[in-house]
Amino acid sequence: KPEFVELSAYAELTTVTLMSELSSPETVTECGFMYGLSEEEMKIVYSTLKQNVFTAVLTKLEYGTEYFFKAFVANGHNEIYSELSSVRTQDEPFLRISDAEKVLESTVDEFEISVDANVGYELVMPENTGGWLSYEHDGNIYKFTVAENVSPESRSCAVQFKSVVNKLD
Repeated sequence: KPEFVELSAYAELTTVTLMSELSSPETVTECGFMYGLSEEEMKIVYSTLKQNVFTAVLTKLEYGTEYFFKAFVANGHNEIYSELSSVRTQDEPFLRISDAEKVLESTVDEFEISVDANVGYELVMPENTGGWLSYEHDGNIYKFTVAENVSPESRSCAVQFKSVVNKLD
């Protein structure tokens, strides 16, 4: 009789990968997972047993939502279910930049921009600054220094914070 050795779930954004490992898969003819927002209302997704492991990838789920799931195996006569478990999809990704425009409308030597994000991001500096714009950062605070800024029109460029997650660019 097969037993569930391992049952795991990994969530990335709104995709969840489910994995189950069996102790002895010899008599298994059907396997898969049941999942849903509650144990009472679950969908079935069938899988293929490879050696003693089977997986399923659930896509287009809701952000920040807990899903319940359990694995099952069958041999044509009996069905065996794992314990009920749960996984939470990631919260909706965001990347917010503080409003620095009011600071930049005047001649400044330094200005700060703060970043609030739950995803990875990178700062993309313009290539045409010739060294007159530099920055350093401490956590989510970016301090920019403007060299030789004589008037608001004398220097202009765009600083871009680009999300590592494509949806936020």
